[in-house]
Amino acid sequence: MRRHEVKECQKTISEYLSKSGFSEVPNGNTPSPLSPTNSVGSQGSGSNTPPCSLVPIQVHGAFQRQDMFFNYLVMCHDLWELADATVIKGNHTDFFIGLDHENGPITLHSSLSKVVKYVHAGLQKLKQM
Repeated sequence: MRRHEVKECQKTISEYLSKSGFSEVPNGNTPSPLSPTNSVGSQGSGSNTPPCSLVPIQVHGAFQRQDMFFNYLVMCHDLWELADATVIKGNHTDFFIGLDHENGPITLHSSLSKVVKYVHAGLQKLKQM
């Protein structure tokens, strides 16, 4: 999935989740699942319950987790681009090229232990300067 597609999908899901909270009912009623006034047949004239799509709690939870993961993904890409721009703007590319040659490059897919080793090596290199 491309980043712009992720952002569009994340926006759609976020909007859906913000409008479909189970604790809120759009017309202010708190319907009972057993109430005949909230059945499909009773949504004709005289019913103040708006038509809606029911989503099982597991699906809703999956949407919430997916939304959270998309937020993390978008944030990672944004921070990665910001870091790249900062390195280029500050003319620090030689520092990171040397660090990459000594420790191997890191990517968005690098393990946490590799990132920690990379940062540690970078801090050691800064202390030597």
